[in-house]
Amino acid sequence: MKHILPLLLILFLSVGAFAQETAQSFTLEQCIEYALKNSINAQNATIDEYIAAARVKETVGLGLPQISGSASVVHNQKLSRFFSTYATAQGFAGKDANGNPNLDVPGLKSTDILASQNFFQLKSSGNASLSINQLIFNGSYLVGLQAASTYKDLAAKTSDQTKEQVIQQVTKAYYGVLINKERTELFTNNIARLDTLLHNTKALNQN
Repeated sequence: MKHILPLLLILFLSVGAFAQETAQSFTLEQCIEYALKNSINAQNATIDEYIAAARVKETVGLGLPQISGSASVVHNQKLSRFFSTYATAQGFAGKDANGNPNLDVPGLKSTDILASQNFFQLKSSGNASLSINQLIFNGSYLVGLQAASTYKDLAAKTSDQTKEQVIQQVTKAYYGVLINKERTELFTNNIARLDTLLHNTKALNQN
């Protein structure tokens, strides 16, 4: 109730501010619609309902097939040097179709140390992987799914209850204003009748 009264006060003040320009009145349905749209409690209850629905979807998603993939590419602009004897380097370099070594440096002995390109490392390399996981059975998952569904139902019922409370409070306040208005009019009419009676009594007294 303490949240509805300031809301109604702002509503009636707004109506009073525009009353000088245009006569405007609000029906009970319009007041209820305004309260449901601007009430903090109703908005929070609706947001909690959306959150509960999202959590149910999140829990259901845990049991759906999970697909993950990754890819990587490595490019070495400059390979590190490989130090070995000339004979070892010729062995790693291999031979051509004619049986001649691919690495042939005139003037070098087989025992000379040679700095050649690293034969164990590629200049560019790539890697890609794809994995698919499927949850077959998990007791805790089923319990969590039931709990999420119950939480969603509870949030929906709480939202409905909050809206019903807002409607009830606005209705009471609205009819309270109407009753006070009727009482004010009756009080004004009583004052007018008393004023007339006083005027008549003074006239009789003078006569």
